[in-house]
Amino acid sequence: MRCETNAIDECMDEESENGGCHQVCVNTPGSHHCECSDGYRLISGSESQCEDIDECALQGCAPGSLARDCRGVNVTVSEEGDSEINRCEHLCTNFEGTFQCSCDPGFSLKGVDAYSCHDLNECMDEGVWGDPCIEIPHSKCDNLFGSVRCLCDPGYEASDAGGEVLLVVRDGDVIGQNGTNCSEINEPGQGQP
Repeated sequence: MRCETNAIDECMDEESENGGCHQVCVNTPGSHHCECSDGYRLISGSESQCEDIDECALQGCAPGSLARDCRGVNVTVSEEGDSEINRCEHLCTNFEGTFQCSCDPGFSLKGVDAYSCHDLNECMDEGVWGDPCIEIPHSKCDNLFGSVRCLCDPGYEASDAGGEVLLVVRDGDVIGQNGTNCSEINEPGQGQP
């Protein structure tokens, strides 16, 4: 005697609409179960409803107004035994089903690595603002970690305060200035008979 079975695909059943699953229905012999898409997990106590995973919070990043601050967090985390989640180096913004890392001004995400930040060399015209010293005669650009400064050439000084540092620029904004140009240093007794 042979039993004939009519296998029912609960995921395709028109009455239950996707097997009652919020996102993904997985048909199994004689039953089915629900799963969630990447970036989501089943709501605690539910077998069918999914919720967004806040990957930025999982990374231990502190809440912020627009993005979570990940600086100073030295933790690699995993979600319930899943593979490790890479941690954003500077900032993390959670989106529905995903997240995105970003960097502080003066830094940029490293090539294919979407997590780590590297210092932009504005003196080499990297970044949005480029070399702020290019149009200041007798000055040269000096890249700093996260910013840039204009230094007066030897024999010249900042027009207002003296010294070699004329201005410091971060993210296109002047954050320190000792004048508007580099003036030639007049040595005592120079130019007198």
